[in-house]
This record gives sequence, C-alpha cells and structure tokens, in this order.
Amino acid sequence: MKTLCPAILGLEAIVLLLAILVLLSLTTVGAPGAWALAALALLAVVGAGLFRRRPAVGLAVGWAVQGLAVLSALMVPAMLAVGIVFGALWWTAVHFGGKVDRLEAARARRPE
Repeated sequence: MKTLCPAILGLEAIVLLLAILVLLSLTTVGAPGAWALAALALLAVVGAGLFRRRPAVGLAVGWAVQGLAVLSALMVPAMLAVGIVFGALWWTAVHFGGKVDRLEAARARRPE
C-alpha cells in the first residue's frame, strides 16, 4: 500500500490535469470548473505525499479524491468513467497493497 496507493494518486493527478483541457474545450463550465479539477489534482498529489509520513491520512485523502473524481462527472460527463476506473484501481491498491505490506513486514521479522 505504501507504494501502490501513491502511484495511483499520482497517475490520477495527471489524468485530472488533462481533464481540464477537455472541460475547457467541450463544456461551458469554464474557469471555475478548471480550478476545481486543478484543486482536485493538487489534493491527489498531497494525498500521495502523505503516505510517506502519515499513511492513515493519505488513505483518507485518497478515498476523498476518488469520491470527488466521480462527482466531477457533473462538470465533464466522461469523468464518470475515469472516476470508476480509478476508484477500482484505488480499491485494488488498498486491498492488495495492504496484503503485500503485511507479507513484507512478516518477512522482515523472520530470521534468515
């Protein structure tokens, strides 16, 4: 989880920044929507950074980013698909990343 979750949030931040271009060219939402997506991308980057020192907070921020990404479909309908895909990736990273972290901790405790 310490590696997978920040990677997912980093990729999602890039996709959110690219979604600003779609928002500006295909919708009438304009600058307020662009700023909202930029803030969401920044939140994703902050969440990824929090995993280093405060993983529980980073996890909570990551779940918030996933929910807000789905809600961004109100501005750009194509973001619903993006939100669902990244939500599934996020769940997978949390679920299997946690298992990997537990296995690595057990292996580190085991004498060689």
